[in-house]
Amino acid sequence: MSVVVRDGDTIRMYTKGADSIIKKRLADDQTFDLDSELHRFSIIGLRTLLIASRVISQKEYENFKSKSEDLPADRKEEAMDELINNLETDLYLIGATAVLDRLQDEVPETIRDMIRANVKVWMLTGDKLETA
Repeated sequence: MSVVVRDGDTIRMYTKGADSIIKKRLADDQTFDLDSELHRFSIIGLRTLLIASRVISQKEYENFKSKSEDLPADRKEEAMDELINNLETDLYLIGATAVLDRLQDEVPETIRDMIRANVKVWMLTGDKLETA
């Protein structure tokens, strides 16, 4: 997930997302040494996100805007995803977050009641085994 911000003459994109995705999108010269910390956070049940950024040239911004306004109707969502993926490259890591993401109220009780009623329950969540 990204946001583009203009500050004077500088256009900057800020991106946040799962470390497995953001790490792949970091610039080649960007070093990454957070794996052990991210693993430690996930083991104790914290949801982790990486935050990264990069400067976008005026020409690149105008090109993105032009292409995004002229997407084919029959594959608009797919084409927009492709444009965004192409923009979210060569990022520089700003930092990481680790937050406790608690279940909503009464989720355990609801799951218990469903199991008692012989409803098959599958729970898919998170992007890491440790936080699922």
